[in-house]
Amino acid sequence: MKKLISLNILLVLLGQFVFAQDAKIEKKIKNYISYLNNTLGGTLTDKQIDLLKEQRVEYLTELRKIDKYSVKEKKKLEKEFKESRNEILTENQITVLAISRLTRKELSVLRQMFSITKEQQGELKTELKRMNKMLISARKVYDVDSQQYLEIDSLVVTTKEYAFNEIFDVDQKKKFEEFRGRYNTIIVKYSEKIGVELRN
Repeated sequence: MKKLISLNILLVLLGQFVFAQDAKIEKKIKNYISYLNNTLGGTLTDKQIDLLKEQRVEYLTELRKIDKYSVKEKKKLEKEFKESRNEILTENQITVLAISRLTRKELSVLRQMFSITKEQQGELKTELKRMNKMLISARKVYDVDSQQYLEIDSLVVTTKEYAFNEIFDVDQKKKFEEFRGRYNTIIVKYSEKIGVELRN
């Protein structure tokens, strides 16, 4: 009798654990779809949402199976996830997502260097989005070693630095000068990563 009660308690606890895990995954998926749809200006269709949910479930399920210290396997899984996500999205949606990701990364790097006010963040976001749209669009059309791409890249860098000069205060300008090389290295690497994803 005691064994039967213990077994029932164990089954109830196991059921609650499985339900809690499913609820956790469901929330992660809902948040991901919401983030993606907001980033893409609400352009996801119902079919895309269903496909993205399925894909995200598969991704999270596979991610659980990977050892938490296995960085190589996680990166491989993330790469596969992004490739199959891009098969679901339209070309325009992929471009908008790339622009948003690059802009968020730049803002994040700048915030790590020094404090930025909310107003400055808004101004920076507007300028960075505009320039990143030009850069990402050029990356899709031209080879990165082509003269056309290099000219656009140079224009984007110059325009961003001009915008920083207009938006930053004196102390921020000094800080940016101090960290400019590091900033450029991080952003170029991230931009290249996004460029590879765009070509796949």
